[in-house]
Amino acid sequence: MDLIWEVIRFAREIGSLVCFQWEKATFKIGEHYFPVCSGCFGIYLGSLIALTILPFLTKFSKKLYSIKYGLPTLLPFLTYWIILRIELITGNFIVPGIKEVYCFTGMLVGTTISNAAYRLGLETEYQREILKIGRKFWILTLMVIVGSLATFFLRPFDVSILFSASLLFITGFFGLVFFISTWIVALIITYLKKGDIGQKKALVSILTLLTIFGCFQLFQILILSSNIELIILGIIFGVSSLGLFSFSLKNFASEELGLTRKKWKKQVFYGLLIGIGLYSLFGIYRFFTLNEVIFLKFTVDYINIPAVFVIVLAEEFFFRGYAIGLLNRYFNKSISCLVPSILFTIYHKSLIFKALTEINFYVYENLILVFAGGLLLSYLFIKNRSLVMPITVHLFWNVMLSSKISLNILQNLSLWLKG
Repeated sequence: MDLIWEVIRFAREIGSLVCFQWEKATFKIGEHYFPVCSGCFGIYLGSLIALTILPFLTKFSKKLYSIKYGLPTLLPFLTYWIILRIELITGNFIVPGIKEVYCFTGMLVGTTISNAAYRLGLETEYQREILKIGRKFWILTLMVIVGSLATFFLRPFDVSILFSASLLFITGFFGLVFFISTWIVALIITYLKKGDIGQKKALVSILTLLTIFGCFQLFQILILSSNIELIILGIIFGVSSLGLFSFSLKNFASEELGLTRKKWKKQVFYGLLIGIGLYSLFGIYRFFTLNEVIFLKFTVDYINIPAVFVIVLAEEFFFRGYAIGLLNRYFNKSISCLVPSILFTIYHKSLIFKALTEINFYVYENLILVFAGGLLLSYLFIKNRSLVMPITVHLFWNVMLSSKISLNILQNLSLWLKG
C-alpha cells in the first residue's frame, strides 16, 4: 500500500462531501487537482492556521469572535462566491487570479469559523482543558509540515505538492470538526451535571420532543413495509406519537403555539413577498451554479394543492408552533430555533437516504437548503409569535415546487448566453 497516495485519495473522498470540486476553480499541479476547490482549500487552511496561532493571541481572538470584526471577514467570500458562479457559467472571468482570490477569501472565513468554535468551547466549564488542547495544536501542525517536507525528498515535485495540500486540508478539516464537536459535548456534559429543577424540566422537554418525533418517523418507515408485523409495529409507534403529542398539548396556551390572528393580513402579505424573493433567488442560484433553467415540477407526489396546504399546516404546527413553543420555555432563542430546524431536515428522509448513498455535494445541497429554510421559518415564528407568516412562506414555496410552469425568463436568458 502506498501511504502517500492513500492520503491523497482519502482527502479526495472527504473533499467530495464538503465541496463541488469544480476543476475550473481548483488548483492543479501537473495532471492532478487539489482535493477541494480553491475556496474550500482556503477555508480549511485558514482553520489550520487559526487553530495553531490564535490560542496564543488572546486579544486578537476575542476581537475576531465579535460580530463587529468577525462578520466583515465573511463578506468578501460571499461576494466572490457569487462572482465565481457567474464566471463559471459565462466563461468570462471578471476577477483576475480567480483561484488565488477565492483561496484568500476562504482563508478569512476559515479563520473566523474555527476561532468561533474555539472561543465557544472556552465559554463552557471545560475552559482549562480546551485551552490546553488549543495551545498544543501547533505540535500537530508542525508534524504535518515536517511530513509534507519529507515527501519532497522521496517523490516527484507534483506528487509532493499534492500530498502536502491533501494533508493540510485533512488536518484543517478534522481540526475544525474536533473543536466544534468538543464544544457541543462540553455543553451537553455541563448541562447534565447541573441538577436543578429547571434544567431537569428542560431535559424532559427535549426528550419529549425527540420521542414524539422519533416515533412518528418510525411509523412513516414501518407503515410502508410489506411485512404485516412491521406494519402493526409502525401503527403502534404512530399511535404512541399522536397520544404523547396530544397529551403534551394540554399544557400549552394557544399563543405559545402561534395560534393567533393578530395582524394576520400583514403577515400574509410579507410572507408572500419573502416567498417570491426566496424562489427568485433560488432560480438565479440554480441557473448560475448548474446552468439549469428551473422548470417548476412535482418533487413530491402531492395529489393537489389542498393536500399541500394540509401538509404545510401540519409541519408548521409541529416544527414551529409546538417544538419552538416547548423549547422556548427553557432555552434561549438560538437553541429554540436550531433544534426544530435540525429535526425538520431529518424529517425529509428521502434527502437523508440519498445523501448516505450518493457521495456528492450536489446531493447535500438540498439538505442545506431545507435546513436553511427551517432556520428562516423558525426565525419568522419567533419574531412574530404567529404561525401565519411561516405557513405563508412555506406554502408558497411548496406550491411553486409542485407546479409545472416554466420560468420563461430564465429559459430565454439561457438561450441567449449559449448564443
